Amino acid sequence: MFCGKCGSQVEDGNAFCTRCGAPLNASAAPAQYPYPQQSPVYPVARPKKKSKGLIIAIVACVLVAALIPGVLLLSPVAVKMIRVKEAKEESVTDSVEVTNEISVNTGKFSDAGVGDTITFGRYEQDNNTSNGKEEIEWRVLAKEGNKILVISEKAIDCQQYNTEYTEVTWETCTLRKWLNETFFKEAFSADEQKMIPETKVTADANPSYSTSPGNDTTDRVFLLSITEAEKYFGSNDDRMCVPTKHAIENGAWTSISYKKDGEATCWWWLRSPGYDSYDTANVDDVGYIYYSGGSVDNSDGCARPALWIET
Repeated sequence: MFCGKCGSQVEDGNAFCTRCGAPLNASAAPAQYPYPQQSPVYPVARPKKKSKGLIIAIVACVLVAALIPGVLLLSPVAVKMIRVKEAKEESVTDSVEVTNEISVNTGKFSDAGVGDTITFGRYEQDNNTSNGKEEIEWRVLAKEGNKILVISEKAIDCQQYNTEYTEVTWETCTLRKWLNETFFKEAFSADEQKMIPETKVTADANPSYSTSPGNDTTDRVFLLSITEAEKYFGSNDDRMCVPTKHAIENGAWTSISYKKDGEATCWWWLRSPGYDSYDTANVDDVGYIYYSGGSVDNSDGCARPALWIET
């Protein structure tokens, strides 16, 4: 059965919605969602085969030299030179292997295209601190000149939009501060931080309600607005998101009915206001955008950060 206020699916027999807290009744009509479209599929580049031609040529030359009197034989020094050369060649061929995932260490963000996945920064995700932080995967949403707009592939952590139930906007909410201070410092090295420019984040209004969106801000890390979530994702299915294990441990709600890539999905915050200034728009577990939003102090929603990277 579904909540009549926010549309979330809840287990039969519940008296109140586990998402927004609204009272339930058995006659509540199920929420209707747009039929999910097929997510776009991006081609994966095949890795280049490693060439051993140079190594074979070096070995052949040394063997020939060993047969000629008065020429350097296969002394221990010559053998060592061959092994060093082979190790260097192996390293070079490994470094040019092509995949559809681009790491900051390759310096090839300039080659990243819309729809590609890149790794940038590190943050605790598997909820096992003994093995250190994990690389963060980002989806490229847009490319403008020498900059790319990215959003985390997974909901990176469980966070309230605001720690108190009060009227707020993106400009004044506590989640904005957490993203630009705590997360920014924990997730990125000093060199990586220099690659993330300050960006004008527009106070996009809610298309369905007249709630004030507040003022434009200048941020390095931000959330998408309703308009941007509709622009950069082609369907509800494309907007569906899985939380990290760390987010789940911190209280992230997960769906009992929907999965993506075999894992339960969650809901994630947008920065646009909801029905009023006590609510904020979000994307639910099936990828549907809730224009009316949920309470700003809801404690089981997730943060899916977005940012621009200078390539």
